[in-house]
Amino acid sequence: IPGGVVRATSWATVQVAQIAPPPQQFVLNVPVVTARDDAYDTLFPGFPGYGDNDIARGIFAGNPNADLTVGRPAVTGGFRFQNVNIPAGATIVNAYVELKAKGYGYLVVTTLALENDPAPPIFAPADSPAARWASKTAWSINWRWVDGAVDGLIANDPPNRFFHTPNLAAGIQELVDRYAGITHMVLLEDGFGV
Repeated sequence: IPGGVVRATSWATVQVAQIAPPPQQFVLNVPVVTARDDAYDTLFPGFPGYGDNDIARGIFAGNPNADLTVGRPAVTGGFRFQNVNIPAGATIVNAYVELKAKGYGYLVVTTLALENDPAPPIFAPADSPAARWASKTAWSINWRWVDGAVDGLIANDPPNRFFHTPNLAAGIQELVDRYAGITHMVLLEDGFGV
């Protein structure tokens, strides 16, 4: 069954080339800072519901035990990175989020997108990742963490392994271009429809 749990200790790494004089390149390494900067939720009642600070559980990802016929929906997760402060005119060269597996790895099939907002707020039960999915970027990417994949989560891999998302540069560039720079950034992942 596709599904997994990742820890709140997540990092966004963004390589930026700034065109404005003088030209420069820099790398941002931005952590998830507070418990409400990462959360998961489902649009339907039932497991696992909403959570934003359950260190013992972590953040559910993908489609754990989803079966709508018996009321078990897929999960939408979100990771908020504060103060990325990417300026107008910047070119995003490379970007990924590093996640840490909380428990044993599973096959996880999910879709990644960014929240379409230049300064998204912290998560709350009434403003959860599932509620924000409708306001995502046009850019998205399907991601399947498969056994043996480069930077992928290996099935039945032991806990505490770090792994990277696919390149998020096109999604971040969409936000920078649309809003003339961004202050904070939210990565959304959704197990619905996969």
